[in-house]
Amino acid sequence: MTVTLHGSSTASRLLAVAAAVCVCGLWSGCGDGGEAQAVRATLDRLAGATARHDYAALCGAVFTRSLIDTLTQRGLPCEQVLRAGLANVRNPHLTIGKITVRGGTATAVVHSTADRETPATDVVQLVKQGNQWRVAQLATPQPVQNPAGPTASSGPSP
Repeated sequence: MTVTLHGSSTASRLLAVAAAVCVCGLWSGCGDGGEAQAVRATLDRLAGATARHDYAALCGAVFTRSLIDTLTQRGLPCEQVLRAGLANVRNPHLTIGKITVRGGTATAVVHSTADRETPATDVVQLVKQGNQWRVAQLATPQPVQNPAGPTASSGPSP
């Protein structure tokens, strides 16, 4: 995963996913019941820490070392990178969809919105470290589905 923060709508969207979990309408996902609930609990910790701007908690108790290394590859501390990326995220909303657990890895499909941000459907990837699920990748963009179906073209193609 490549993360750039300043001037990147992708980075804002990825970080809006983190911020949005706390104010979301949830619907049940799939996966092993207990493990799926543990994944959801990790997403709740992600959301709570983000809403409180508790970047130390995100970096110390929610993210994997690999994700932290990715975020800090330009030499800034994890907390500073998150602070810069989340400063302008306002009124985030997230819907957690399907949770899939496969052994020590999990994915959660999420749909996020926030003021002045483009709505997005993404996949958050998690890994189990010891007895705790941690966020390994904030988001993998998913294709946007047109609810009205394919768009018909009017007129001949060039």
